[in-house]
Amino acid sequence: MLLIDIGNTRLKWATCLNGAWSPQQAKSHQTVANKHELFQQLWHDLPRPAAIWAANVAGKKITEEFDNWAQQHWQLNVNWVQSAKQHAGIYNHYDLPEQLGVDRWLAVIAARQWQTTWQTTGQLCVIDCGTAITVDVLTQDNHYVGGLIAPGNLTMQQILLKQTDALAQLFQQPTASPHLLATNTTDGIQWGCLYATVGLIHYIVAQLRQQTETTVILTGGGAEELLPLLPNDMNYVPELVLLGLAAVANSQIQ
Repeated sequence: MLLIDIGNTRLKWATCLNGAWSPQQAKSHQTVANKHELFQQLWHDLPRPAAIWAANVAGKKITEEFDNWAQQHWQLNVNWVQSAKQHAGIYNHYDLPEQLGVDRWLAVIAARQWQTTWQTTGQLCVIDCGTAITVDVLTQDNHYVGGLIAPGNLTMQQILLKQTDALAQLFQQPTASPHLLATNTTDGIQWGCLYATVGLIHYIVAQLRQQTETTVILTGGGAEELLPLLPNDMNYVPELVLLGLAAVANSQIQ
């Protein structure tokens, strides 16, 4: 089985052979114009899978392009997963459940399985650090009660540079590790956006933990950079969305 998570910036994938999962792999697709060539580069030599399960938040066009490639290369239809009102006893209380980003829904499903495996307690707060920062909360009795969406660290930097001509002219490739205060424009932008992201996470987690016991799980391509600036009781699970995709796929197969 081939699992694919198409995010706004990166493709993530893993394969399952005889019950054993490969490590998650990732490749940026955002700046690649010819997606067919990208798919060919990534999966041309992969043996034909028995099934493909995929989730996509990057728009209909890439869905259509991968559908076409999978048909041409493997003669397979892709099983595209969507958010739902409930899965395996987890209830989605989004106003319109189908509008909840499927990556967020899958991450919540996987987080519950992770919590069961590691025997942690309390409600779950899942924080996905990618192009956007998403925060999602699942109560201890399996009710998804909502979340937040904010620009990711790099997205904030890009927006700031786009809107400020003077800063953009001074911005160079960052080279230094973060300190509290910067003495040049490049570091000031990079660290300011980084601390804004960290501040959001600190605030939300603190508010949730005032209400009840809360286990925090971080995922996404930008999470690793944030970990040194966050409390060490926050858990990092980089392949969380793929784990949720596997859970949904296995439930459908069974």
